[in-house]
Amino acid sequence: MPVEVQQGYKFAVIAVPDSRGGASPAPLLQLPNGYAVSPDLPSNALDTWQESIGRFHREELEECRLFLWSVAQSTAPEVLDDENKELCRSAFRLFLGVLIGVPYFSGGRLTQLTGANSDGTARVRQMTGFHRTYYTKGAPAAALSVAKMRLAAELAEALHQLEQSPHKQRIERSVRTFREACESHALDQRLHQFVRCAEAVASPRNGIEFTRRMSRVCAGHCQSHLRQLYQIRSAVEHLHGPFARLPRRIRKEERQPFLQMRTVEAEALAHYVLTTILMNQALWPHFRDRKTIDAFWKLPARQFNALWPGRLAFPAVLRAYDVTAESQ
Repeated sequence: MPVEVQQGYKFAVIAVPDSRGGASPAPLLQLPNGYAVSPDLPSNALDTWQESIGRFHREELEECRLFLWSVAQSTAPEVLDDENKELCRSAFRLFLGVLIGVPYFSGGRLTQLTGANSDGTARVRQMTGFHRTYYTKGAPAAALSVAKMRLAAELAEALHQLEQSPHKQRIERSVRTFREACESHALDQRLHQFVRCAEAVASPRNGIEFTRRMSRVCAGHCQSHLRQLYQIRSAVEHLHGPFARLPRRIRKEERQPFLQMRTVEAEALAHYVLTTILMNQALWPHFRDRKTIDAFWKLPARQFNALWPGRLAFPAVLRAYDVTAESQ
């Protein structure tokens, strides 16, 4: 199906250049709640928009192959108003859904455009930009697929529902910290923020408690690595640097690849924890504050397992790690 914004509809679209996950998995993937994904803009859109966005932005958008849409019918498509603002928020929620639901995804500086088709031609009324995101060297390849984009749309809707939830604050902070981790190109800050993302739901008093609580949602040998994640995060937090609390057995030339691998593990843990919580609204009241979080982690195994579905196969995370990236 060709990409088209029908007359009488408003839109917001986020262009994601240099997508590590590749192009849109379909010529036009229509998703629930007015979401859509495409590899292209409407025909002749850039000719129409160039006066508003400029030549440099046109050239950038011409190279882009991943566009995230939020579209809705309007009674006043010729007016730039709160409907456009909500569509922009909605499109950004879809981007967050991709970021959370597609492990190790990254993309260039985002361009968000909003406008409408009031006269038979889709026109842009406003443009803004957002920071680019990065990936950790050695991380497994990201893969966009129809299933992943459907998950991203479900996560976007969950984020929308979370905004109206009385239990939202701590989970929203976890999402914000996750995004900040993805936007950081510094390895120590990436690990630090990914671990803090998990800490938002673990609420540990120390590394022992962090390790104990996170090991309940991980399958396989994981405790020593979880402990190391918290130790490195603490070293970064207190400005000692990421190498200050590495195991003594790690030689100097091994420090960087060791930190890369732990960062990949921290990111996988953050992806898993956030996706699980957002996709299971019954969990939200348990992460309202420290009191409810403490009670949750103290639940007996049967009650805990009834609430928390599945486990992260922790040892499998590094099986897909690209060791050749260490020397690139």
